[in-house]
Amino acid sequence: MKPFFTLIVLIQLAHLCFGCSKKAAVSEDDSATDTINNQNSSDETDSSDIRYFDTDPQSECPHPKVVENCTDGWCEIPAGCYIWGSPPDQLCRGANTETQVQVTLTRSFVIQQTEVTQAQWEAAGFQNPVVDGINSQDVGSNKPVVYINWYETMAYANALSENEGFDTCYDLSSCTGTIGSGCPEGDDHCDVDDVSIDVFMCTDDPHKYDDWYACPGYRLPTTAEWEYAARAGTSTATYNGDFKNVLNSNDFQIESTLEPIAWYRSSENAGSIHDVSQKYPNRWGLYDILGNANEWIDYVVTGFSLAINEGVNGPLVDPMGVKIPTTARRGQQGGSYRKHACLMQVAWQSESGADDRTLADGFRLVRTLLANK
Repeated sequence: MKPFFTLIVLIQLAHLCFGCSKKAAVSEDDSATDTINNQNSSDETDSSDIRYFDTDPQSECPHPKVVENCTDGWCEIPAGCYIWGSPPDQLCRGANTETQVQVTLTRSFVIQQTEVTQAQWEAAGFQNPVVDGINSQDVGSNKPVVYINWYETMAYANALSENEGFDTCYDLSSCTGTIGSGCPEGDDHCDVDDVSIDVFMCTDDPHKYDDWYACPGYRLPTTAEWEYAARAGTSTATYNGDFKNVLNSNDFQIESTLEPIAWYRSSENAGSIHDVSQKYPNRWGLYDILGNANEWIDYVVTGFSLAINEGVNGPLVDPMGVKIPTTARRGQQGGSYRKHACLMQVAWQSESGADDRTLADGFRLVRTLLANK
């Protein structure tokens, strides 16, 4: 094992110590309709109103039993079926982008238990873009690395793949610029039009595999994978249930459903980026899947729903969305510490140019579990 990856593993193990007391016991009951038996057992979360997907293997859309299976900072997510998107009556939903559709993922995958931290990023040999950011409190080894654009996530993914002997998922030969160069000191946002910095970006489509799920190496999650992992078997707005308050998209309100699980912007918490693993994880064992850093995904945002982007009404199998030139705007999910409560729901997506860097944009990676790979 190469030196920097050894360090990454040690860092990931250390991260698992953060919030260990917050991990919730997972029910042994297979029934997804019994909210008492499926609820998070923590006294700090309120799961009495959580709805769950059907785990009956004979159902039209069987979701696997949710059991935490995390090792060295990576959590295994089994293949299964769920409903992507949000119902029409959900608060703050994207009316055109979140239309529900049945999705089946045919391949299991592993996903990082936390957002990639600054220590993990630096261990891969890249400079830390946060040090020149607008807020000195954002610098910290256990805080998510931010000021990262879509292309830079792929450079990190390739580095992990190469050091574990996997084929890389991305061809970055058309890319120029400096990875991790961040933004001009004191700026909270920058892109390729800012001539004072050397932004890393590519002119060609970086994907090496037509079927992104078939790549054996590390990569960004698709929107289908990200939402499936974030929901952890639940069909409510968050993995801790629906919102308790009538939220206004322009107000920074406190929402009790979010308090145990997410860093978000409220009247009491304008804040900064936080150390990972300080809130309660979902039932797969994933921390900060809502809030803290906004997470890049591999998805082109068109203003339409996943089914329309696939060109199929549904059900969908291993969807990726549309494939168009790299200048397209790319998706982000999970929200951040700068977003208000109304946007802290699993199905909500933001978007940004692939070359954009902001003080709240981070990521986590996945890897398909392929046989004999």
